[in-house]
Amino acid sequence: MCVAVLISAVAWTLNRNEEKTLGEPEDLKSFFVDSEGNPIAIIVIGENAPAADVIGASWIAESVEILCKEKGVSIDPESLIINDNEVTEEMKNKYNIVLIGGPELIGPEMSPNFHLGKQVIRNPLTIELCEMKHITIKESTYIYVLDAFVKGKNPIIVAGEGVEGPKNVAEQLANEIVKT
Repeated sequence: MCVAVLISAVAWTLNRNEEKTLGEPEDLKSFFVDSEGNPIAIIVIGENAPAADVIGASWIAESVEILCKEKGVSIDPESLIINDNEVTEEMKNKYNIVLIGGPELIGPEMSPNFHLGKQVIRNPLTIELCEMKHITIKESTYIYVLDAFVKGKNPIIVAGEGVEGPKNVAEQLANEIVKT
């Protein structure tokens, strides 16, 4: 049985058996940047993601760049964005991860890499995490998952309905990052 909990205008969905799976980062800044201003998070888009997901990812990366600059560290925000098929176990152990796009199947109208009339998964890493932690995403939201791939590293899933959904949620998250 799934339960939806509303926390500060962000919907979190969780399975009763995994009540400790989801939480809320106490300080979004410390999720993305360490005390010295170095980035400690990566932003992952699906290899078959629509352009809207890339735009949303770049908004979050630009917010992280602002946090780094506040501490005197200069970064290339694009270096924080990678495809799901490039994520290694080492990265899962080293970084907090922001997953742009839900686990849903998408068709040719959404994916630039649509092949042979088949649907593709928007972000395969998101589906892996949702299956592992028994998470169901039913609406446009971002979800903070505790100790997902490894203890102490907590991903945020940015999901939304339709082509623009994740981009709109990413914009909301990017604004939250710089205002906290």
